[in-house]
Amino acid sequence: MGLRADVTHELSALDTSSKAMRKFGLTVGGVFAAITALGVWKHWSQPVVVTFGSLAAFLLFFGLIAPALLRTPHRVWMTFALALGWCMSRLILSILFVLAVIPVAMLGRVMRLPFIQIRRHTPRDSYWIDHPARTAKHHADMF
Repeated sequence: MGLRADVTHELSALDTSSKAMRKFGLTVGGVFAAITALGVWKHWSQPVVVTFGSLAAFLLFFGLIAPALLRTPHRVWMTFALALGWCMSRLILSILFVLAVIPVAMLGRVMRLPFIQIRRHTPRDSYWIDHPARTAKHHADMF
C-alpha cells in the first residue's frame, strides 16, 4: 500500500477515548513544558520559548479539563507521526539494503560463494540434499 492508504488505515484504528486524549495532552504537554524550561534556562529566543510554552499550556490545560477537545490536535499529531514513520522505515531499510545486503551479495559473487544451491534451470521433484549418515563416533567427538 502507499503512504496515504497506510496512514489512513492507521488513523482509523486510533484510540480517541477521553483517557487516551488525556494521556496525549499530559504527555506531549509535559514534553513541551520541559522544552520550554530548557529554553528559559539556556536563554533561547523569546518567540521559541513562548511558542513551546503556549503549546504546553494549551495541551496541559485541555488534557486536565476537557480532553475531548484534543481529538483534532491528536489526529493532526498522529497523521504527522505516522507519515514520518512510514517514510523513515523505508529510508532506513533502503540504506540497510544498500550498505549491507548488496555488498555481501557482490562479495559472494566475486568469491563464487554458493549462497543458495537451488538453480532454476534444473527442476527436480525435491531439493532435499542427502548427507552421509553420522556415526556414534561423530557425536562422541563433539564433546
